[in-house]
Amino acid sequence: ITNLNTPQGETWTYTIDNIDDIITYGHNPVSGLDFTVNSYKYSNLNPTHAPVSWTARVTSVTNAVAGDLSAQTWSGDGNGNMKTVNIVNPSSNQYPDDPGADASAAAAAKLASNPYRGSDAAPWDLSTHKFYGSETDLTTTIARETANCYVVSSPGVYKFPLVYGNAISNGSTNSVAYNPGGSSTNRLTTFENYAGNPIGSPYILTDIGASVANMNAAVVWQDVPVDKIILRNGNYGVGGSSASDAYIWFKIEPDDIKQGNIVLALRRGNTIVWSWHIWITEKIDESDYVIPVESPNTTNLKMMKYNLGWTDASNATGYAYPTRIWNIEVTLDEDNSVTRTFQIRQIGDAKTVPANIGTNTFYQWGRKDPELPARNSLENKQFYSNDGYNPDGGTDGGEYILNRQGPASMVISNTIQNPHIHYYANSNNPKWTTIINLWDADEVNYDNDAFVDKTIYDPCPPGFNVPRRNAFMAFTNINGTWELGNTARWANGDAVAGLGVNYFSRRNRQGQRVFFPATGARREKSNFQAIFELGYYWSAAMISGGGKARSLQFHAYEGYAGYTYAIYDQWNSAGYTIRPTQDMPSGSSTSSLPQSSRLSAPSAATEQGW
Repeated sequence: ITNLNTPQGETWTYTIDNIDDIITYGHNPVSGLDFTVNSYKYSNLNPTHAPVSWTARVTSVTNAVAGDLSAQTWSGDGNGNMKTVNIVNPSSNQYPDDPGADASAAAAAKLASNPYRGSDAAPWDLSTHKFYGSETDLTTTIARETANCYVVSSPGVYKFPLVYGNAISNGSTNSVAYNPGGSSTNRLTTFENYAGNPIGSPYILTDIGASVANMNAAVVWQDVPVDKIILRNGNYGVGGSSASDAYIWFKIEPDDIKQGNIVLALRRGNTIVWSWHIWITEKIDESDYVIPVESPNTTNLKMMKYNLGWTDASNATGYAYPTRIWNIEVTLDEDNSVTRTFQIRQIGDAKTVPANIGTNTFYQWGRKDPELPARNSLENKQFYSNDGYNPDGGTDGGEYILNRQGPASMVISNTIQNPHIHYYANSNNPKWTTIINLWDADEVNYDNDAFVDKTIYDPCPPGFNVPRRNAFMAFTNINGTWELGNTARWANGDAVAGLGVNYFSRRNRQGQRVFFPATGARREKSNFQAIFELGYYWSAAMISGGGKARSLQFHAYEGYAGYTYAIYDQWNSAGYTIRPTQDMPSGSSTSSLPQSSRLSAPSAATEQGW
């Protein structure tokens, strides 16, 4: 930063340097924070640096608490000495400073306070807006990016186009997502629609030859109590005048919004043609919620901080702490036109909550639709359906599980028409499909840990996909060697008994921390397994023709704390958790991705869980 003065013919240059643009620290109370200011001047006649004193002040605070906005100034002599300042008053560091509160109730209050999006006359298009980042990021229109899951973090009136999954990417047709071609051995060369026919267009109504007037919308299920219905009767429907501009719209009022999951379907008569997952969460407000994770065959892998479909526990105490940001301006005392600004960030965190830390949706491998979370080890989370769809029949292996085998077209079409039903073959052959490229269009070999070509059956939000085969390998690497076999190892991280594992994102206990909760799974017959004891997370890779897919599995209870399989084989009819990732071809950068996939660089702060 330079300013020129010319007293008596001598030219002076004033400079401020040696301040990091962003200084970060964790959420625990601190008594002081150190930073260094090196400020000086020199002239054209004498290049020797002479120190110049400075003054710093807080110009603004994001997510302030009591005391943050009080006048705070500091000064220094310009000799580059480390400066210790009490930017945060430890007594106000607990956010908020009161007894424990219901985590989900706090989330609902945050959601209700967020800006209202869209209107009845102009619904907010979820496919042309990012779902994370700053308010500018959220409100800027981007090239269309469609998906089977859309994230909502504010009340409002919303819409999304009637397009198969990610068949529109960066504003253009993404044909590889539904028409990959190639070998037909245990693969779909053209993906199939609800009638079992090959898909020929990204636009659903064009593909099935239907008009907007022939279609209706239905709430298949939502996992919120009946007395807090997110989608009230009449607050959703089908709109548009043609196949290319047709959409489903829905409305969520401030008094109704709450963390939760909705399966919203497009129907032809009473037959479901396609369905979408609406994930309502306030956890995507910050721009630093993704974490780079080391993987043996790529340097371009980022992992979402949260499980797909995550909601906080309604019966546990805990706080969600947002990231606080102080904007600081340094001014030279000798010439106040010379300034430098930087940020101090106190990274958001969450207190550990007892027993049930929360829930997430489950997924049969290769399917796009979520299954109900678990209320406890025996029961589904409470749900609501406006047309009598009942996803609650699978917990005991009863009549809602279809014992059926047949051609891929019949099986896949049944799963599309029945997104609420858990499928398996039979007790001696517990696989629901032999098709290996349902989540990775080009998948031909489960040992090929390559970039994932996201498909129209992928359940993740825009810009994210089900992880590649080796996405979890860093979580078992504590000696520098990648373990590529199906072998249990002690975790590259720390287990929290009954809650999950806090893994390191890089091998040898290096990097940021990424928390994986032990939310258990649904077994092949949909009954629950190891809820709050073990963790099960799918990858996009399935063994060729074997009916088993690769997954992350770990123990989080005493005696086996942190014991981890990075690439465990499991029958594809099981219902596991998904941790979405952002994956890129080798050698590419985020600038080559669709706009909705470009993520801000994550903070370097160490994460301590949710």
